[in-house]
Amino acid sequence: MNGIERSEEGMQAQFGAIADLSNGLIFDWRVFRLHGPVFLTRVNEQAMCEGNHWDAWPPHIGPEELKKKALERLRNEGWERTRPALTLVVRAWIIIGFLKGKLEVNHTYAIEAFKNALNVINWGRQLWKDVPKEQRGTMFDITFRRGVWNLYIFSLMDNLYYDKNNMDLLETIYKEANAIIKDVDEDTYPYDEPEIGFPLAFYDCIKANALACKALYHKTISESKTLDKKTLKKHWMATMNFYIEAADALPEDDENHPWYLNCAYVYMEPLNVSTSRVMKILERIRLSVPKMMKIWGPSMHMRQEKNNRHRVQVYARLLKIEELGKELLAKKTITPNGPFDWSAVNRIGQIED
Repeated sequence: MNGIERSEEGMQAQFGAIADLSNGLIFDWRVFRLHGPVFLTRVNEQAMCEGNHWDAWPPHIGPEELKKKALERLRNEGWERTRPALTLVVRAWIIIGFLKGKLEVNHTYAIEAFKNALNVINWGRQLWKDVPKEQRGTMFDITFRRGVWNLYIFSLMDNLYYDKNNMDLLETIYKEANAIIKDVDEDTYPYDEPEIGFPLAFYDCIKANALACKALYHKTISESKTLDKKTLKKHWMATMNFYIEAADALPEDDENHPWYLNCAYVYMEPLNVSTSRVMKILERIRLSVPKMMKIWGPSMHMRQEKNNRHRVQVYARLLKIEELGKELLAKKTITPNGPFDWSAVNRIGQIED
């Protein structure tokens, strides 16, 4: 974005920045570093420069109008003029939607932008399913669609944070999470993909995110005051299991691997699971945290979130709990198959949110 040059003739920019930026976002938005509100202005300027070159439609165009215009251009000018213009608009929606959500906390805008992008992508995937990728473009690949879908469900989650009692939104998240998991499971995993980051980004991490969404769904339902004890326990169990599945889908050095295990651990006390199961989760967290911190410690995502310090404190406390568990096992105060001593754990103290 810093490559934009201004002169009396107007603005000039290096082409491809919008594609590179949108590819980075759908690959893993967590490593994206925001440079303040001015960055959104630069993105708009970059999109305008590239749009002028390709005679693209303005980013404020709606999805139905964009489809109509794209078909007209395809008939009159062919793929070489249609593909870059159509792709540019959809990629601009993705970037601007992300920035509006993160910089301006405008989650309604972000949700709409990602929905519009998915609308056009799904439409094109169906309409041009027999057109070679080289002609229609990578935007209509299943993995690109899945990356945008992942951003969409994250924007729904962001919105839920500010609207916790919105049960319709919660049900939508659950429905989308199930659909994403099905999409991953039915797609052929690219074992011959030479870059390991590709299957991690578009298969494992996205599935883990969706499983965590399902865990959050059951967690939120369990907070209802109207549930009977049996139903409450069912939702606690589902929450714990889905968080463990989410962690299992990720490599040990991903920042969410130990955190999802911690989220599962939280439900082990009310569920009164066996000591051996508690100790196994604590061991996995202890082994994962140092590997995770080497990669994610200095990242934008960890630096920006105020709960970074909270997470570090949580991991330190869990380490003490594991040591306590080992002592209690050595003294035979507790047994592997018996219940854990949660009263001893509670004496260690809690961490303030």
